[in-house]
Amino acid sequence: MGVSIYLKDVEHDTVFQADLTHNLRPMALACGIREILWGSYGDSVSDFIDTLNDGIHSLKKYPISYQRLNPANGWGSYEVLLEVAENLLEKCYQYPTAKLYCNN
Repeated sequence: MGVSIYLKDVEHDTVFQADLTHNLRPMALACGIREILWGSYGDSVSDFIDTLNDGIHSLKKYPISYQRLNPANGWGSYEVLLEVAENLLEKCYQYPTAKLYCNN
């Protein structure tokens, strides 16, 4: 089980889609982006872009601390969370009027 994340823009419909395993929730919580990736429904990019940026910065600054939170069962990883977060942030800058939806 996991979460499906969609960034939708009025003019372009879905501009980003990703799936994350729920095993990455503790890591997302630790870096401050869990509510963005698991709790958004129609939130505007402007509502979370700074928090997402801060979370990515923390992930990059303290990789070993976050890698220790990698799921023991091998489903999900630090690298996956970082990649999804970075790709989402890139699309947020590209589509500043988009809205984020997460289906748990």
